[in-house]
Amino acid sequence: MRQFNRRIAICVVCAAPLAVLAASARQVVSMALHSSAWKDGDRIPDQFTVEGSDVSPPLEWSDVPQGAKSLAIVCADPDVKRKGGWVHWVIWNIPVEATGLPEGLKRDRELAAPAGARQGQTSWGKKRCGYFGPATPEGVGNHNYVFTLHALDSVLDLKEGASAAELEKAMDGHVLATAKLVGTFSRGATPPAPTSPAP
Repeated sequence: MRQFNRRIAICVVCAAPLAVLAASARQVVSMALHSSAWKDGDRIPDQFTVEGSDVSPPLEWSDVPQGAKSLAIVCADPDVKRKGGWVHWVIWNIPVEATGLPEGLKRDRELAAPAGARQGQTSWGKKRCGYFGPATPEGVGNHNYVFTLHALDSVLDLKEGASAAELEKAMDGHVLATAKLVGTFSRGATPPAPTSPAP
């Protein structure tokens, strides 16, 4: 009987961390990112691309997990044959109290609104910080543009103007949850294979 009771106790102890993991998994799944400008998987409107004003799109999110201290967003085109894809936007230290970003954020490296948010360089180089939208060359067909929201357990000590790779390194071990929003964009006729966007 004592041996049986010990087995029950061991099972209860083992179940506790599993419950914590399950709760954590629910947090990761529940956080959502969306935009009032397009639905997930649809074409990004021209005003947020080089075909239009090339301003940053409005974004909204929900269900940020408890314990988050800041938020970060990276927008990249994974269809470009380049390690890490082609980066169009890097922004971090977004206050956790924020529930979204308005359309047309300035391309300042450090933003007054949302207060404390910092922006990094795109794949166009160090002088191109802030949002620079889809710019696929004519004829390469549809590319996907993935906006990834990260909920972090800290405010990052990362200098403005940093690259996406530097942001990824700084976030390592601090990500509580992620959410993605995908948009597509293309110009002209479709040849066989994609290439890097023109500067």
